[in-house]
Amino acid sequence: MRRKTHLSIAAGVVALLAGLLHAHFADFGVALLAALAADEFIDALGHVGRRRAPWTHNLFACLLLPALITAVLNAAWRLVTPLAYPLAAAGTATHLALDALTPAGVWPLWPLSRRRLRGPIHYDDPTANTILTTLGAAAFIVGVSLLAWHAS
Repeated sequence: MRRKTHLSIAAGVVALLAGLLHAHFADFGVALLAALAADEFIDALGHVGRRRAPWTHNLFACLLLPALITAVLNAAWRLVTPLAYPLAAAGTATHLALDALTPAGVWPLWPLSRRRLRGPIHYDDPTANTILTTLGAAAFIVGVSLLAWHAS
């Protein structure tokens, strides 16, 4: 999927889960930054030419990257955000889920398995990207609204 679709869905999932779990704003902020940064790292480090690489498009990377980024953010800001890592990991995992919808697919269990998970939707399909980006934005709005409502 397109970059804006990845970012929209990741942000939407983080916000919606944070709102549903009554997370603190610090948890939400750290999780959002960690998920979006991890998403960018997956694409920046995870392509050889225009092809996806297995070393970033797998579950291990989707768990490790947000853990490292969350730890760095918490240390830098001297925060304790217990929900930030699970929220960030969920947001980052959406990258894998979206890329699994495409014919190029992902390697969810790499390096244990080279088996790819693939789908029929091309990454640049305008209809799919528009629908998914809109769903991500809607989830973000609902999640932030829930956070604000719980905080009041």
